[in-house]
Amino acid sequence: MKLSAILTLTQLVNAASETIKVELGKRLRISCDYSGVYVELSRETNEANRRRSSTSILMIRIEDKDVTMITTNERNWKFNEALSRYSADSNKSKLVTELAKAKFSDEGVYYCKDVTKKIINTINIVVISKPVVSSLFVDDLAVESGSTQFYVGKCSAREAKPAVSITWEDDKGRALTAIEKTTRAGLTAETSSELRIDTVRRNEHQQRRFRCKISQDGDVVFSSPLSNELNVEFLPEITAITMFSKNSNDVVPVKSNFTHSVGSTVRFFCASSGNPLPTVSWSVQNKTASEYAHWTEEITETGKFLIAEAEGRVSRTYLSTTSLKKSDEELHFTCSTANRHGSVTSDYVQLLVEDVPNATGALGLLWALVGVIGVVMIVALCMLFNRWIQQRRSGIYKTETLKEEDVPSLSDVSKNNKEYFM
Repeated sequence: MKLSAILTLTQLVNAASETIKVELGKRLRISCDYSGVYVELSRETNEANRRRSSTSILMIRIEDKDVTMITTNERNWKFNEALSRYSADSNKSKLVTELAKAKFSDEGVYYCKDVTKKIINTINIVVISKPVVSSLFVDDLAVESGSTQFYVGKCSAREAKPAVSITWEDDKGRALTAIEKTTRAGLTAETSSELRIDTVRRNEHQQRRFRCKISQDGDVVFSSPLSNELNVEFLPEITAITMFSKNSNDVVPVKSNFTHSVGSTVRFFCASSGNPLPTVSWSVQNKTASEYAHWTEEITETGKFLIAEAEGRVSRTYLSTTSLKKSDEELHFTCSTANRHGSVTSDYVQLLVEDVPNATGALGLLWALVGVIGVVMIVALCMLFNRWIQQRRSGIYKTETLKEEDVPSLSDVSKNNKEYFM
């Protein structure tokens, strides 16, 4: 004990220093290497109006190579005989002391004093407190596009030493800005952070999920589960209006100058996107239902969400006829879509209808034409045959006439004979 009292901090050579971090309530263990037969563990005191000094915790000595505790001034510290050892080699002996449960009051600077060699090792004990963490998110994250300061959730950490930092990110790992607040209660701190979206944009935030991360002393000590998906609602939009005509066998723009034939098949298509899922339908503005009863509508509400384009949930409708009429070019077709945020109606679409025979009429006309041509040909053949008969008969008559003119009559022969003999 007298040796310990004689040797002050200024009389010892500082050999090494280290920092030991221990969690509040956990076991604290200090190990001192030494040589010789005396070693002391002490703690720094820094009382006002006094020079920096130390107070002894315990001292041990070596007797017959056995490590024996001489005295202790703090009953909470225990001399660990199992881990302490003595070695004849220089600096191979070890003094191990420990506390069962570390408290904030145990934090400070400790000294291992090798009394024999007058060497001191400095140990800085830091007691930390892991935070008590919590996270709370809004269950129904439905919000209209364009909303500002939309509240998503809150994360907090209390009884932390040192104080924590809280960061936010979405499910793609993109960092988000949040409001953080820290208050202190004694040696510990309480930190909370709220995530609010400044301006909700459907192309940026649709179906995004969020989490908070709490870090202490450079290490992440807590990562919250992901929140529910952000459901960004918005007014529906008409994304496509097209037309299919059997004449062209292809899709053509509704505002094209394409002409349709009477009796042909025409099919309109209209698609709308919105959130919630919009309704969509075709209508004729300037006529009664009976005037376009030959048109039929087919609605398909798919509800599919196109994430890449963030187009929302899509509804489709078809309006078609298989027997186009000339009067249909007077109809003004419009596509309308609506959800709880409003409605939208397209400009009207008008058809160009050509009053020409349909395929069946053209075929009948062709057969009629073939029939007429056939009759004409038969009549012509009959006339030619009749003419040939007449010409034939006329030729036979002329031949007989010539023959009659060449043969002399009996009276002429008799007359000629008389003249000869006379």
